[in-house]
Amino acid sequence: MPKKMQNIIIWAMVILIVVSGLLMGLSYLTAL
Repeated sequence: MPKKMQNIIIWAMVILIVVSGLLMGLSYLTAL
């Protein structure tokens, strides 16, 4: 696997984790 491809996959996973965390935080705040 090329190194650039590996970096793209790592960044995609990080972005997914951050977005899901933000969505969970928003839904938690709106549920209060």
